Amino acid sequence: MTMNELSTIYARFDSRVEYSEGLLTSALNQARELGAETLRIVGNAEQYEKAMIALVTRAVSLGIRVWFDLDLGGLSDQFIGSLEPHAGSVVLAVNIDEVSDRRIPSVGGQPPVVNVTANRGNAALLTEFMGRLLSDRRIGLLKVSAHIREIGSIDLYLKLARDLISLHRSYPGQVYAMMPWCLLEISELRLGRTICQYQSTVGVFPDGAVTACGVSRTAWEPVSRLSECSLRQAVGNDPLLRNLRSLRPSGLEGVCSICIFRDYCGNLCPARVFNITRSFSKSFDDCQILYDNGLFPPAFIRDGV
Repeated sequence: MTMNELSTIYARFDSRVEYSEGLLTSALNQARELGAETLRIVGNAEQYEKAMIALVTRAVSLGIRVWFDLDLGGLSDQFIGSLEPHAGSVVLAVNIDEVSDRRIPSVGGQPPVVNVTANRGNAALLTEFMGRLLSDRRIGLLKVSAHIREIGSIDLYLKLARDLISLHRSYPGQVYAMMPWCLLEISELRLGRTICQYQSTVGVFPDGAVTACGVSRTAWEPVSRLSECSLRQAVGNDPLLRNLRSLRPSGLEGVCSICIFRDYCGNLCPARVFNITRSFSKSFDDCQILYDNGLFPPAFIRDGV
């Protein structure tokens, strides 16, 4: 790997993993040397407030922008206050998986990003909740993670997809969803996700173990550890990262291999695909489920297939 090949480093805080401030700080320093411009901090701030603030302070000193993806339940007023001095370099995204009227904090007066996750318990209530968030102008961007597996019903998933398209029309530029492109009209393509920038992203756990973007510890036990090698060595030699970097849309399997949008969205999220299938090249699960149930529009199948 050469300079400017790395764009983003994920610090994936996990209470089940031992935390090493030295290894995470070293990972951040090395990532900057490799060209990283963004630090994504993921997890629950409740147990790691001081560690996260220290990491933010270091990132800002290196000229790295920080994007948080943090659970709403773990955000204290003290933690939010500690971010205020860095408001110009920080984006706060708040994770919500239940419908509530709890206040959503912001940093520097900037409307927060809200990550809403649909599940069996909240899917039927989400449309009204999301509409209220958008209409009240309390948030800057609504990012929705809605998947058939987690919702447990194809019909409810499709209804939620239609509702998201309607919200996108009412609030253009403020709604984003990891949704199969085959469910979108041409005018709604901005709602969906284009091909992931996985080739320039790396994830690091608090103990210095290296992973590929959002690949979980249960799906893959890391081979590379920053206590034993440099980040440059890990990025260049780790089998998981090499496997992900070699992924090309032309090598996809299942319905994604025959979809007309194959080269535009890939398989949407290779990390999610790996966490489910233990392979980066399988089809995105929602697309494959729709196809297997005869609900994938024939118009989106490539000619000659």
